[in-house]
Amino acid sequence: NLGMNESMVIELDPLQIQAGGDFIARVKPQGALIDFDLENNEKRTKVLKTSSLPNAFFIEFRSNNAANENEYELTNLDNSFWHYKSVFKNATTHRDTVRLEKGCYTFLFRDYDKDGLSFFANSDGAGYVRFKNLAGTTIQTFRADFGSEIRFQFTVDSVLTGVENIKSSRDLGINIFPNP
Repeated sequence: NLGMNESMVIELDPLQIQAGGDFIARVKPQGALIDFDLENNEKRTKVLKTSSLPNAFFIEFRSNNAANENEYELTNLDNSFWHYKSVFKNATTHRDTVRLEKGCYTFLFRDYDKDGLSFFANSDGAGYVRFKNLAGTTIQTFRADFGSEIRFQFTVDSVLTGVENIKSSRDLGINIFPNP
């Protein structure tokens, strides 16, 4: 129950919604209230599929010449810190290895001067943030001109570790031809 012009934050438990499906939030006036604007009672948004990453990877961050403006954190669904770092050297590549359990995570990279790691209108220089697997292959990149923060949500699911008994393409009726 909310009074006129009041607001409330509602936290929902994790929902089981398929990627591409809709999440719909509706409010309904209670009692004798008259709703003069029925168009603002519902908010609908598409549920996007989150990226799935391996349970172990590197966070690679190349600082610009204003490394004191940056920090990053990696939290799980309960907002518990898995990794946090806020002290960096200027123009240096920093690598941190993270090993995560199965679950949902948020990577948050902040720039307190609100000009990202590469901005044409200052002399801070250029930097980058990316994730690499343990073999060194880049698995996720982020824009360097991002303003105040990068927020990236992903899952780690160790269930998909391999496939047994792979059938040949002939058994499956699959034919592959070169693309002219």
